[in-house]
Amino acid sequence: MSVYHLTEEHVLFQQSIKKWVDQQLTPKSKEMETNRAVDESLISSLQSLGFLTATLPESLGGLNADVTWNVLLLEEIAKAGATGFAQIIKQHAAMSLPLLTIYLKQQLLVSQCLEQNDYCTYAKKRSNQHKLLVVNGQNARYLIVHDIDHHQLSLYDTNTLQVTPVDDLVGWHTANIAHIDLQGNALHSVQLAAQESFHIQATNDLLDAAIFYGIAQIAYEQTKNYTQTRIQFDGPLTQFQVVRHQLVDMKIEVDKLRHFLYVAAFNNNQPHFITQSFALRLFVEREVPTITDWAVQFHGGNGFMMEYDPQRFWRDSQMYVVLNREYSYSASEIGKIIHLSHATIH
Repeated sequence: MSVYHLTEEHVLFQQSIKKWVDQQLTPKSKEMETNRAVDESLISSLQSLGFLTATLPESLGGLNADVTWNVLLLEEIAKAGATGFAQIIKQHAAMSLPLLTIYLKQQLLVSQCLEQNDYCTYAKKRSNQHKLLVVNGQNARYLIVHDIDHHQLSLYDTNTLQVTPVDDLVGWHTANIAHIDLQGNALHSVQLAAQESFHIQATNDLLDAAIFYGIAQIAYEQTKNYTQTRIQFDGPLTQFQVVRHQLVDMKIEVDKLRHFLYVAAFNNNQPHFITQSFALRLFVEREVPTITDWAVQFHGGNGFMMEYDPQRFWRDSQMYVVLNREYSYSASEIGKIIHLSHATIH
């Protein structure tokens, strides 16, 4: 069914995350950006709470939670404006499925990644790529690479690879980004069926969408608050009909994104999840830059654009477009997947 309903467990988990974000992340977010360094205690805190490996089965130290838990986690972190940190946490969430796949297919005890999640990371690649831009790549001891063209997962020890730190990438100072050259031997490689490969990629797209839905939310909320308090011609900006109409348009787009995101998340175990999630990625790629662009336009009228957060949200949304076009399926490729026979993707 194309509907969703947060369970009591989802709501309690979301409340826990909001409390953690307010108490732990928000006070340190700007300091981390200024220092260009992640407070590792935040990752340890999330790990100790079981949030990073929640979707793994209990036998592997997880909570056997559904993917909606990861969506809620990333959404709340992104709403704090900590996009770089959200990207690191997304890597932990994204690793659960490929880690489990490798473990089940080869019965490998990948205990290093499961028990010390902050020293692992995950990346996508096209078949002709050898040098990857990897989030958390400066710290990760192990790297799982998903070749989305050849439907293959490979586990690398980064000590055997060339790792070059990237200090700045569109303001993502706390993402520990690095270029990693894959000219080396993988520790293990697993061949996937097409459906398994598509599902891992689709889940990754879903988690990205959760982050950028969070960005869209905070961009709208800040814009609404700004237009209600910014005085122009003896009244708030919302006295102007065109401003009110634009805010309504922003709200509609944010709500559409939420519906699309959660419908896909709740269909994670359904055959049509793959095509829904790929379509979601294309929708996010189109809508979030538009929403953040509107936010920039509203704040830009004050003449001090760099003093306001929406300029950062806009840059973050552009980064989403750039990275996804490089590593993900294009609209044309997604169209081919959609038209594959049911025997291939179901």
